[in-house]
Amino acid sequence: MGARVIPFPVRGRRTASVRIDWEAVERARQAVHGGVPRVALRILRLIIEAKPASRVLATGSWSIRAGLPGAAEPVTVSPADLISTDQVLKLLDRLARYGGHLLWGRLECRLAATAGAVQLAMLQSIPRATRQALAPILQAVADHRLASSCWSVLGKEVEGLDLLVLLIENEGSDYLGLFDRKSGRQLIHRLRSGYSVHLRATATAVVTQTE
Repeated sequence: MGARVIPFPVRGRRTASVRIDWEAVERARQAVHGGVPRVALRILRLIIEAKPASRVLATGSWSIRAGLPGAAEPVTVSPADLISTDQVLKLLDRLARYGGHLLWGRLECRLAATAGAVQLAMLQSIPRATRQALAPILQAVADHRLASSCWSVLGKEVEGLDLLVLLIENEGSDYLGLFDRKSGRQLIHRLRSGYSVHLRATATAVVTQTE
């Protein structure tokens, strides 16, 4: 069975020309990535907004390095890849999960990888009858409820497990999602904030969020 991309409608499309919404990034840090200190965002902002004539840039005393699953050492990230709020949010998630090293002159931030930081994002198309059976149950115990004119989301965090179950109705189609708690909370936060989110639904594979 092939994969299917499911876009969520958003309040306007973010483009590379739009300035980074640092307030939204800080809200995400507080709501989802509390283990990332405030100084990390300060360093990122200094690097991303640095003028070409910056002395720190000229001396090379700056860097952005972030971990990846299975990588022994953090990998260098180019500021050229951080030109939108969505891209900065993705980097923030990497830093929270897999650690990293940020440097700007005398400012430095080292982040350790979260123990057992495994990302789970599995989305399965389900029949309408299944959704109708599950919806009343989740509605009664849901920890998260979101809705717009095009979609609705019910979320339940499973006690004792690193698992968040999502029941999604999106433009007439129905899906059941299984996410690790951090991924699920991040998805909900991004939907609530109006940022672009696309999910890939498949019956046979565990996949990740994409932009």
